[in-house]
Amino acid sequence: MTIFASGSAPERLAALSTRAIDASVLSPPETLVATRLGMNILAHLSDLKAAFPQTVITVRRSFLEKSRDTVKRFVRAYSEAIYDFKTDKAKALTVYANRLKQQDSKVLDATYDYFAPKFSFPPRIERDGIRNALELVSDRDREARGEINVEQFIDESLINELEREGFFKKLSDARTSK
Repeated sequence: MTIFASGSAPERLAALSTRAIDASVLSPPETLVATRLGMNILAHLSDLKAAFPQTVITVRRSFLEKSRDTVKRFVRAYSEAIYDFKTDKAKALTVYANRLKQQDSKVLDATYDYFAPKFSFPPRIERDGIRNALELVSDRDREARGEINVEQFIDESLINELEREGFFKKLSDARTSK
């Protein structure tokens, strides 16, 4: 098997449809188009036993120390966006329609149904996913090999702080009382 970079999702889908490549990794909405074209989905990576991080927000420790309030405001805004996305499907579909330049309601629904459960609220990181990513890197980089301490790469202190302050509860209480 030969693995190589083959462009963005639409380009990979086009390459699949012309048989320039035999397989590719796709996500909705491209997976729906692929199945409409008669292609088979071999596996959903999210169904595999090995977790892998989907969305990771990173900052340098020095930036977090110098600009903690800025990062905290970002985490609050990001958390609000996740909460809105997970709880207001109509709004999420409107955003998807605009961003994906897609009007097919079946494609929009399937894309939302695929991605909505993947976001955690509060936005905590899955440690197994980080561990698997680090192991993948260490397999390729001899200097990175050795005991992997996932905790040295994760700082959820802002999420813990927001939780102690009641931010997540207030957010969900405020939105459900509307």
